[in-house]
Amino acid sequence: VEQLVGIGSEWAVFGLHCGTTALEKSARTLRLAARTLSTLSRSIEEKGGIKPSDEEAVPAEEGAPEPTVTADPSKL
Repeated sequence: VEQLVGIGSEWAVFGLHCGTTALEKSARTLRLAARTLSTLSRSIEEKGGIKPSDEEAVPAEEGAPEPTVTADPSKL
């Protein structure tokens, strides 16, 4: 039984390592995308003579549901 628990623990650690690696790669990709969008935004502002203070806020839709987090797949 101890060997099975040990093997299960090893697989759990391996799974957590894989998940962590995937999240780190996703975070790097998102940071790169954010930098790229920021660069494009500045370029468009400079070429179009748009001041950063001229930005318009996008209003939230009325009646839109609040985001929720659930672990129950039937609610997805």
